[in-house]
Amino acid sequence: VGTTVPKNNYPPMKVLNEAELQKFMAVIKADEIWSDFFYTELTTGLRKGEALALTYNDIDHENDVIHVTKSVYHESTKPKIKKPKTEKGFREVPILYPLKPYLPNKKSNLYIFSGDGGKSPLWSGEYNTLWKHFRMSSGIKCSAHQLRHSFATMLFECDVDPKDAQDILGHAQLSTTMDIYTHIRESRRKSV
Repeated sequence: VGTTVPKNNYPPMKVLNEAELQKFMAVIKADEIWSDFFYTELTTGLRKGEALALTYNDIDHENDVIHVTKSVYHESTKPKIKKPKTEKGFREVPILYPLKPYLPNKKSNLYIFSGDGGKSPLWSGEYNTLWKHFRMSSGIKCSAHQLRHSFATMLFECDVDPKDAQDILGHAQLSTTMDIYTHIRESRRKSV
């Protein structure tokens, strides 16, 4: 009583276009504050919480993979750790060659992206401040989740099989990956 069912009128999925990718890379190369974090998000497709939860031990330089085993969520701005919601959330994400120099090569249970020397992941306010600074530096107006969709677009453009993309992205259902791929195809068709 007194409530309405929300409509599924989501805004169109935005991915970085070529000009935005060039701006993004210029900021990364200028070694702006925390650019390695945002570059990691773009080149791995990790969810924000998964990237924030990375420890040095999660980076496997020998096998060129990132072990995704946990995620950060914020409770009253304080970071908390949780396991992935589904079995597909536990995965190995390939480290692309251009990302390797941005990922530290050391062994430790400390968090890589931390404001306190690695003892805990970033608090939500710290993350929001860094993201705002990065967006202002790059001039790109997008969300962290849109970096994930941009990575999915890169997978599509490189003809990565949807089942392989599902594994890399950690989607529980292949239909989720296919929905993204279908959206990309439709967007391409319209632009052509």
